[in-house]
Amino acid sequence: MPSGRIGVASEAQLADAVTANLAAEDALKNFGPLWSEAERLDAELAAARTELSDAMETSLRAEAALRDQANALATINQTLGQTAELHRATTAQLNIQSGRVLIADRLRHGSGLASH
Repeated sequence: MPSGRIGVASEAQLADAVTANLAAEDALKNFGPLWSEAERLDAELAAARTELSDAMETSLRAEAALRDQANALATINQTLGQTAELHRATTAQLNIQSGRVLIADRLRHGSGLASH
């Protein structure tokens, strides 16, 4: 009869194993939707990382372009200041010369009157 006990114990172990296997399969079925959601979230995270990287690259290019534009504006402002100063100096010089031309014209005119 000892073999009968082993058979009963084996059948009990087999039944326990089958029950455990069914429970494991049910647990895996329950995790299926969670795994699918995790995969979807992983894909979204990867896409967000790519988008962030692209946005950072675009931002760096925009900052570099802004610096270039600011430098160009500073050069234009400097040139404008120099041009305005040159204009003021030239205007003052022309005013002085026009006064001299007026005096010279009067002298010539006066000299012409005196010789008549």
